[in-house]
Amino acid sequence: MFNLKETLINGFENVVSSIAVYPFKPGDTGENKQSTKDCKNKNPQIPVCPFSLKHGFQSYVSASGYQKLELCCLNLQALKGTIIKSTGSWYQVLDTSGKVMPGRIRGKFRLIEKDTSNPIAVGDEVEFKEDPAYADTVQITQLYPRKNHIVRKSNKLSAKRQVIAANMDLGLMIASLVAPRTSLGFIDRFLVCCEAFHIPAILFFNKTDLLHTEGKELLGEIMHIYRKAGYTVLCGSAMEPNTLIELHNKIKGKTVMETGHSGVGKSTLLNKLYPGIGVKTQAINMQHETGKHTTTFAEMHIMPDGTRLIDTPGIRDFGVVDVPVKELSQYFPEFRPYLPQCKFNDCQHTNEPECAVKLAVSSGDISKERFYSYLSILSGEDVFE
Repeated sequence: MFNLKETLINGFENVVSSIAVYPFKPGDTGENKQSTKDCKNKNPQIPVCPFSLKHGFQSYVSASGYQKLELCCLNLQALKGTIIKSTGSWYQVLDTSGKVMPGRIRGKFRLIEKDTSNPIAVGDEVEFKEDPAYADTVQITQLYPRKNHIVRKSNKLSAKRQVIAANMDLGLMIASLVAPRTSLGFIDRFLVCCEAFHIPAILFFNKTDLLHTEGKELLGEIMHIYRKAGYTVLCGSAMEPNTLIELHNKIKGKTVMETGHSGVGKSTLLNKLYPGIGVKTQAINMQHETGKHTTTFAEMHIMPDGTRLIDTPGIRDFGVVDVPVKELSQYFPEFRPYLPQCKFNDCQHTNEPECAVKLAVSSGDISKERFYSYLSILSGEDVFE
């Protein structure tokens, strides 16, 4: 039996919204129950609970006048959860008990950052409460401050930004030299975004089982470029599980965003790293060496060992946004030792005299490939396939 007096004494008024007393006869359905206002107008003798609290319960009075309280929670106090999937206007929210519920955002979220196509992303920590308009659905009411996030342009023609994921420990780029080929410009734009938003990055070159001798030599040269720049670079094949051990150890227990072109094997890799996860896979178009979008929406997969993998849809381009031109060189780690040596403090490392960065490129201390990517991003070529 629900004891109203005891509940109020114990401070339950912070959990409940309003209590009303309704008359009903045994066997009445909810449709026959009348509102408190209607009941009071028709019969002033009906006892109506005077309390107005924060959340909502209903109380009924039997035909005999015996009062009993039936709890029908309409809105519980706000709870905390994590966004684990984004499907446009709907989200899946994981609460602290492990329950997953569909949810929507309030309209005010769309007004907070008008330049973003999605105000909430997978990985976001949010506050939510039950949605009174939909059963078994929650309403996202607040977005907690992010530890970090990563963005790109929504598309080539849009000025809006797309938040890909939030609150990550690592950004993992899955690349390949064949079927399909991942350009260095694409990789460099991803790395710049990770640097700008303080996200440690790892590069994993997949499909090494498809490489011949020349391909393996080229892969070795590329891996050297990025290791020299200070990045963790691994390689292997989703078809050879023994080559994935080091990658598994690097990501274990962390929240990791996985990204890359469609067809590079992101979904297959997840299935091999964690058998039983059941991520869908599709074959690539061998004529054009392009992949299909197996993953259509960003989704977080929570593994038994505590690893949280954010699987993102395959992307063809990666536009750099929110990076001021004057700061761009700071996001190339191998440039940093040379920046103080440039003659001009605002050196852009293009046509300026006595530029230490250009001298380092000439001497081979900075790779020409990375420097060309820098110049490409600097000139506004934000999309690179």
